[in-house]
Amino acid sequence: MPFFDKRPADLDHNDITELIGLPETITLDFKRQLDDQNSSSILKCITAMANTQGGRIIVGIDEDGTLASEIIGIPNEQLENVRSRLRNWCNALIDPRIPNLDIHPVSLEGGEKSVIVISIPAPTLLAPHQEKNSRLFHKRYPAGNDPMTYQELRMMFNQALTLAETLHTYRQRRVDAIATDRTGEIPLNLSAGPRFIVHFNPLNTVAQNARLDLEPVAEIDVDRGPFEFSNHAKRYNLDGVIFPEITTSTERFSGYVQVFRNGTIEAVHYMRPDFIESHFCVLLYWLQDWLIRYSWFAKLIYSVLRIDSSVNVMASMSNMGESKLAHYHRSYQPHPQVAIDGRQIYMFPDVTLESVADLESHGSLRLVCDLMFNAVGVSKSSDFDENGAFRYRGSRETFD
Repeated sequence: MPFFDKRPADLDHNDITELIGLPETITLDFKRQLDDQNSSSILKCITAMANTQGGRIIVGIDEDGTLASEIIGIPNEQLENVRSRLRNWCNALIDPRIPNLDIHPVSLEGGEKSVIVISIPAPTLLAPHQEKNSRLFHKRYPAGNDPMTYQELRMMFNQALTLAETLHTYRQRRVDAIATDRTGEIPLNLSAGPRFIVHFNPLNTVAQNARLDLEPVAEIDVDRGPFEFSNHAKRYNLDGVIFPEITTSTERFSGYVQVFRNGTIEAVHYMRPDFIESHFCVLLYWLQDWLIRYSWFAKLIYSVLRIDSSVNVMASMSNMGESKLAHYHRSYQPHPQVAIDGRQIYMFPDVTLESVADLESHGSLRLVCDLMFNAVGVSKSSDFDENGAFRYRGSRETFD
């Protein structure tokens, strides 16, 4: 259905008109209006879709039985008040909150009224979601929204746990392959030494084991960006599309970004150690710099793929050798603070961001950086200002 092929921001009056005569389905529902009397009904519908396949609810369309019968619309002067009430209800009366829930107006012919399209994502690691008024978990069926059975609830909780375990197992396998240069599992021969590894996992496409068309990724212009990539070097491979870092070596590469067909992104970069006070040090503020660069690139990739999902972010270090993780800034810190455990591999705790948009939010990425700093005994990164913005250091360019 073209209605579902478009993003909410791209919908227009014609897309809404084409819904007249169509029935409600597992992923489509109509509401005539929004008021305090039907708040529980619409919240049940939202949570039911979030616990099933996701979907869209259109507020401002009347129905005859289960068929969309007439476009009623919402006067534009009431639009912001209706959207605000919806947001407040969803924030206060759904537990846990649904990440990436989108509430978007679509203007109708004449420009005096609009309908509101509520886009609900497919289930994520946070599902199932409860509607607090009834204290029940609902599921979407062709005939409506019904409370989930005990068996259905148990299965959904187990699915969330299984997805989390799958992600951690996948990360372990990939990091081990990169650390040991396992032939056939890593796409390029990498420079010997410490390697910074970041995995971005969009939960919706990973959970559905999607197979994405990566042609839009292969068309990204990388000649003008904050990486040492080139349009000449990027290419398809068996796993998807790879962006190798430009290198003067004909045998070894300093890093790459691999985009897998399920939407997972693997970014790897060789981190040249600095020799500081008898230690070979991998400086944490360089890791932060690369994390934010890779997050920016991941956001670009997901935007061209039209992926709108919660994203699990996993940062790791491998091949440390004699090098130590260190917190050190010459400008204000006389001596480096180094990790004392001597690990060869670090797998920092993973963080799940609510939406793809958070990949370019320094405030959202700060938690990932803080967790990396914990490895050297520091409570948090010192490289963010009071507003949560990252302060770039050294000579590397920014791309804000």
